[in-house]
Amino acid sequence: MFPLIETAIAFAAAMLAASLVVSGCVQVVLSLGRYRSRGVEEMLLSLMQGFRNFNNDPAVVPQPPPNSAKGAPKIPPPDPVALHEAERAFVQDVMTDPTLQARGSALRYSNDPNELAHMVEYIDAGDLVVVAVSHAKYEIGEPNDAEMAPRPELKLPQSWFGVGIVPPYFNTKTFADYVGRFFMTLEATAAQRFKGRVRQLTILLAAILVVVFNFDSVQLLRTLYQNSGVRAAVASQAERIADIAERSGLKTPDAAGSEPPTSAPVVIEETAGLAPSIQLQQAASALDQPELGIGWEGSYIIGRFCAYRGSCSTPTPPISGGQLALAVSLWCFGLLASCVMLSFGAPFWYGTLKQLLNLGNELKGKKVSSDGGGSSPAPGAGPASGAGPVSGPFSMRPSG
Repeated sequence: MFPLIETAIAFAAAMLAASLVVSGCVQVVLSLGRYRSRGVEEMLLSLMQGFRNFNNDPAVVPQPPPNSAKGAPKIPPPDPVALHEAERAFVQDVMTDPTLQARGSALRYSNDPNELAHMVEYIDAGDLVVVAVSHAKYEIGEPNDAEMAPRPELKLPQSWFGVGIVPPYFNTKTFADYVGRFFMTLEATAAQRFKGRVRQLTILLAAILVVVFNFDSVQLLRTLYQNSGVRAAVASQAERIADIAERSGLKTPDAAGSEPPTSAPVVIEETAGLAPSIQLQQAASALDQPELGIGWEGSYIIGRFCAYRGSCSTPTPPISGGQLALAVSLWCFGLLASCVMLSFGAPFWYGTLKQLLNLGNELKGKKVSSDGGGSSPAPGAGPASGAGPVSGPFSMRPSG
């Protein structure tokens, strides 16, 4: 029943399962590579650089030559090395501040500031100002108390500025004003940069997995359409695969007219349920169908090479070199198509699968109604042959 809809549901379910595998691998790489903490570090560096440039700091912004009389003091040119060390000191002090660390992490990595800094994956504008005030108070020996408001007379630490006399603007009040004005822009810029990196990582991992597991989407679609048993077996797992996606924290793509969902970043940022290892295991098990054609053993392209060489274990008609070249071309196109479709991301395939399931329910309801479930038959017309009452949601499980 409904072979085209069943094929579409089975294909969307398989692509969603494969996308979940890719997303799980991306999460593992993000965790091992500390991508999020590195993004926070880059944002803080940009913030300090912008703060000094915004206030026309002579140590950062080249100043015009003085037009006064002879003997006027010359302003030394900026020292890039000293500036970089001061900016790194600011980032490290903020990222390793005890107020931003879990107690276990602070005790475990107390002797390794770099490792401790990697534990911070997000910081709020208000928290950043409080951390700056806390370090400024510690610089002058003033204890932290309930009053942590920034003040013009409370200078930021000397180590954050570098060598030389700290200028008047380099205080907690001016810093808090700058953070309040530009933090959202810097945060959004860092988020877009992070999403771009995750997208590139997703495409790279998708290409690797497609080749390693011989995930040929063209042959997959062909198998699902021609083999009703495999099609029904995969389609019957559609709701289970969608449930895995939901328990992984995946959300339905935004409504029409809004920004289209990104590929991996949405999954990564909104995953709060299954651990990546569990997500990988459950999603991969949904694709464990021997006749599905995923993998190298017994695959279509291996069969074509066997037929060309005449070395197949089962009787197979031989093919010519031209037929083999055509098969290889279609196989390469199938791998490329798989990479492109997996780059759409799990949110896309999750939304597509839900829409197809709803469409199947709607079509089945209309069929039941037209077969006599809700309308009177025409005069002289009998009931449709084989029609019977059908209830419950649309299911792709094979009947009988």
